[in-house]
Amino acid sequence: MIMIDVLVPPLDEAFDVETDESVFLEEFVFKLKRIIESIRNVSFGRRDSMLFSINKAEFVKNDQSFKAQGITNGERMVLV
Repeated sequence: MIMIDVLVPPLDEAFDVETDESVFLEEFVFKLKRIIESIRNVSFGRRDSMLFSINKAEFVKNDQSFKAQGITNGERMVLV
């Protein structure tokens, strides 16, 4: 398990999220959006979203896991 910090610019909020490092980013982003929608009563719609790694200064690949991309505890990400 790893803990990452996810910034969500439209909400001007950051969320500390614990996740399994072997989960694929596509699944993680989908679930994260649903959780945020339910707790903040907002809708992201059906548009695709990606995570941008602030530490690596690049978008992470949705078809790979956190571990495969070298993402570790404390990583700061932006949901775009």
